[in-house]
Amino acid sequence: MTALTAQVRDLEARLNQNSSNSSRPPSSDPPWKPKPNRRQPSGRKRGGQPGHPGHKRQRLPLREGDVQHQYVPETCARCQAAFPANTPLEPEVQVHQVLELPEIRPQVTEHVRRACRCPACGKRTWAPLPPEVPQSGFGPRVHALVAWLTGTGQLSRRHAWECLQEVFHLPVALGTLSKIERRVSEALTDAYRTVTEAVRAAPVVHSDETRWWEGKKRPWLWVLAAPGYCLLRITDQRNRASLTELLGAEEVFRTVVSDRYGVYGHLAPARHGYCWSHLDRDFLAVAESAAPLAFLGRFCLESVDAVFAAWHRFRSGTLDRAGLQEALVPVQQELRAWLTWGAEAGGPKLSGFFGNLLANWESLWVFAHTEGVEPTNNLAERLLRPGVRWRKTRYGSQSEAGCRYAERLLTVTGTLALQGRSVYEFLLGTCRAAVGEGAFPSLKAPPSPLPLPP
Repeated sequence: MTALTAQVRDLEARLNQNSSNSSRPPSSDPPWKPKPNRRQPSGRKRGGQPGHPGHKRQRLPLREGDVQHQYVPETCARCQAAFPANTPLEPEVQVHQVLELPEIRPQVTEHVRRACRCPACGKRTWAPLPPEVPQSGFGPRVHALVAWLTGTGQLSRRHAWECLQEVFHLPVALGTLSKIERRVSEALTDAYRTVTEAVRAAPVVHSDETRWWEGKKRPWLWVLAAPGYCLLRITDQRNRASLTELLGAEEVFRTVVSDRYGVYGHLAPARHGYCWSHLDRDFLAVAESAAPLAFLGRFCLESVDAVFAAWHRFRSGTLDRAGLQEALVPVQQELRAWLTWGAEAGGPKLSGFFGNLLANWESLWVFAHTEGVEPTNNLAERLLRPGVRWRKTRYGSQSEAGCRYAERLLTVTGTLALQGRSVYEFLLGTCRAAVGEGAFPSLKAPPSPLPLPP
């Protein structure tokens, strides 16, 4: 009877899982089960609040080919009196700009090769193309656009092909897009190597992983995020060997922020920061379970709220690092008491969960002592989402070459987002350099990288 009760309790816990109390994505939540919200409603309506600063479209400077029309009033708006022809104009103007896209047609550069027949042997010889002429039938802008559509825009090849046909009037075959992707992937080799070396040398690295599809195989997509850099790589396994290959040699100065997956278990607790967002979901799962000590989950959730409250005060400058550590002392005392209670009397499942946190107690507070470490792994999770969308909309990759293209485009897109730079301009510069038009652009981060856009 006890075994059946435990089995029923476990099945109920699985049914109650959603994106708020597990690692499941929000898209997996059923529509009839709304996401619980522990925050108190603010009472405000959706959208912009009264008194918030407006955001108007910036006036663009006129360039060659742009048109300007000026209008002068003929009668007074109040008394309807006609203005004389010599009435002076006010210096202030009101400008209404209308932006329109020109009709896009491909620019064709035709290279005509002529032939001569040898009078001695009769062989016909064709003139070779100059070395600066691309061997492909499409130029760097087409290559960059295809990479942006299928990589950054994450359109399927067929949708990208339809866009090229209908919007840009490019007579390109569907199979040609695969060839263009391979050329762009090869051109991004050095940029990908730059990001790999930078991430391995970073003092703080955020890590996460998710499933990937390659034909019938099911490899794993990893993300390693550092200040100004984002590295994504597809590996066959989700194990310690894959993590070691990604990070390179283990460095004593490196701190890794991740969830509590076992592949990170070999890391020293002082250099392995746990994600408190994952803990928040796990404690919520305990609080919503039917376990006898489920109330411990609610107590632990209060500790999570206190941790984030202290962290936000530290981020805003209200607390310095010493003040942050001091503010966390009572939180640590309370949380340790709850975890100890659960580890001793929580049953097999809860005892293991709470006992593991106690055994790795130092990992919970790395953010309070180490510069540059945050209490969450949100950076890695946000940078992994484009890969998840790629997997769901394009069904992963169909070959090893497709995997290399995906990981390189995702790496470039994520890194440039962190650096606040244009993806298309970088791709265009790379494709031009690949055919000998200038030098390859660099992915080295500026001294003060910009934060990831929300």
